Amino acid sequence: MKKLFDRLARCVLAPLLALVCLHGAQALSETEGHCRALLIACDEFLSAADTESIAHNNLLTMQQVLARDVRGYEIYRQDGMTNSVDALRAAVRWAFADATEEDVSLLYISTHGEFVSNINNPEGVLLLSDGALEERVSAQQLQAILDEVPGVKVLIVDACHSGALIGKGISPATGSERVVSGFRSDDYRVLTSSGGSELSWYWLARLETAPPGSSYFTTALGQGAGIGGEAAADANRDGTITLTEMYEYLWYSQASSTVQTWPQDSDFPLLMYDVDAEEAAEPDELTGIVFHDVGLNPQTAEATLSFTVSRAARVAYRLTYWQDGQWAWSEAVTLLDRSEWDGEGTPEGWMAEGRKEITLALAEYLPEDWTYAMLHLMTLGDGTQESRSAIFASRVLYAVREGDPQLSVETAQRWERAYQPELEIFVGHALPVRLSVIIRDEAGETVRRLCVSSPTRPQGLTPEGSLLYWNGLLHDGTPAPAGRYQVVAVAGTGQERYEAETWVSVE
Repeated sequence: MKKLFDRLARCVLAPLLALVCLHGAQALSETEGHCRALLIACDEFLSAADTESIAHNNLLTMQQVLARDVRGYEIYRQDGMTNSVDALRAAVRWAFADATEEDVSLLYISTHGEFVSNINNPEGVLLLSDGALEERVSAQQLQAILDEVPGVKVLIVDACHSGALIGKGISPATGSERVVSGFRSDDYRVLTSSGGSELSWYWLARLETAPPGSSYFTTALGQGAGIGGEAAADANRDGTITLTEMYEYLWYSQASSTVQTWPQDSDFPLLMYDVDAEEAAEPDELTGIVFHDVGLNPQTAEATLSFTVSRAARVAYRLTYWQDGQWAWSEAVTLLDRSEWDGEGTPEGWMAEGRKEITLALAEYLPEDWTYAMLHLMTLGDGTQESRSAIFASRVLYAVREGDPQLSVETAQRWERAYQPELEIFVGHALPVRLSVIIRDEAGETVRRLCVSSPTRPQGLTPEGSLLYWNGLLHDGTPAPAGRYQVVAVAGTGQERYEAETWVSVE
């Protein structure tokens, strides 16, 4: 009863006490505008499983990420208190009350998400809950709240089916054209943890003394942003991580779900950090992580990776495979590193400082007909801040199999860019492949490459395949002239090469 009373009291007091403001690094000059962030976490629910303290830890990770930004974010937090659309609206109005057209307002939400596809107008929703009261907020409701805020709005959502908010990652069997989505305007930048037809996942440490974990997406985002000392998402090392750089980093480095973004190509500075300060900082336990190849012989299934151990640590590898359209978490195995185990004084998993190259034999842990698997590199700590259980990297692995992948490519026959800013392209393939998608004009000239020999990954789609998006720009960044364009998909399986094509009229 006391717990219920505490929750109800917290609900009543939330509009008054919920927002905690913290200041980031040095502020921008007055002429450059201001950056503000509202971080919302929900861990206790009425209609879904509690996730304590996953969302809370996600919030702390995002706070660390934004504190690194040299633009000086004002950071507001609502931890476990946002339980209704009205409460969310009040929090947004409070945090971004002083926003102007020159400012950046970032909203991060970690919660459960839902997507009901078997209705006339399917729509993704997010759960807002404090464990005593609960309400759902739809894409249209959330956009209406954020539309009140002037300037650029950045929305980062860590939730199942969150791509539905922007109409991306929707199974062809459902049809993205039916989904009520939002945020597709020039004043929004959006990053979601999963596609609309896909689940998002979190991890829990199995050691009693270890921290309770966080989501795979926010963990990977934090690694990419450099909270461990190395901003891996900054591809050109210029001190600015653009939205597209973070998206591309997460596409490969966040294995358990498929990140989605709006707009598809954006040089918007998601994070700006001090490169010199990063180089001077103490490195995290594991750095310089490289997966040598993600395409494996399905019979031997040997994966090789290398990394640097900056401080002695216990290292483990978590292997999970894809089966029947989902990750088989119940069959996942954790393998302690044995490369330096001597059977006596040095325990399993213990690795001394230095550069390592490890080859893992995984075949005995995978079914014979496996197609995809994912490998997480992690440390097992003792629960202290200096030695904690943490995920450092992950990759999707795929089985290189010969055979016809039943390749197909589908898109709209007519694309009116004034009404639909991006063209959705679905490439069907029954097997994992290395995929290239090319846009050619009527003369047969290649005008854009959307991906080149890129390994596919499971996206939770029906039928199986990959979704890509073209914003209508040519390789030089200029808009494609109106006309007919050929969309060509090229797939490699082992030594074989397959091709499929379709045409679209661009207006």
